[in-house]
Amino acid sequence: MPDTNVTIDAEFELIPVYTITLGTINGGTINVSASAAAGSSVSLTGVPTAPNNALGTVTVTPTVTVSGAGNTRTFTMPENNVTINADFVVLPSLPEDFESGTAGAALTTVSKFLFTAPSAGGSSGTAIFDGDDKHGGNLSAKFDFTLGTGTRNGRFVLNNYSPMNLSGTQVITFWAKSTVAGTYRLVTRNSDATDRAATFVFQASELNEWKKFSVTANGNANQRNNVNYISFEVRTNEFGNSISGTLWVDDVAIE
Repeated sequence: MPDTNVTIDAEFELIPVYTITLGTINGGTINVSASAAAGSSVSLTGVPTAPNNALGTVTVTPTVTVSGAGNTRTFTMPENNVTINADFVVLPSLPEDFESGTAGAALTTVSKFLFTAPSAGGSSGTAIFDGDDKHGGNLSAKFDFTLGTGTRNGRFVLNNYSPMNLSGTQVITFWAKSTVAGTYRLVTRNSDATDRAATFVFQASELNEWKKFSVTANGNANQRNNVNYISFEVRTNEFGNSISGTLWVDDVAIE
């Protein structure tokens, strides 16, 4: 302060505030402010209508990057009004312990399981509930396969649900046992009908013993938002022709 009286002059600047509108929201509601200043962080919360649903794909238009996972997302408010669209998805129906089946029965006797057997070129396969060899509980999934000549593959699908939300997690854990050393595939498929494969390997020294695997699911967060199923697969390009073996799987979970 100087040795004299002073006068202060000031001008206030108007910070632009823009509106936030909810567009198409499927499967729940979105809690978010009705407006926000440009450059500020906006947080929105999804409230699903069903307890086993969660917030899936969220888009803000004009296009703005949305971050976060689960039922909470954030974005930076642009210098314009925005509209939010969102879809809620069914949460993963995991863990899966195969206890819903009957020992010796085909895996497909339970509607949530699918099976595609290797075919042609001398290929064949079966998938059943096994009550004799399991990691935990009373049953496991048992896949007997023979891979003939040419490019052949067989798979059994653990979860025939539509869709599952894996956006907040990447690691699928499971116990497996095999009679054949080699590279197996864990395949996830989302609503764009694209298979995204990760692999897990049995070494020759690891055969005929249960082993726990932690496999990172392929795809970005949006691609893991709407996963229709998780499957286990054997292919000739990993094993070669004229290979026969058995793969057991049990206690599948998500971490």
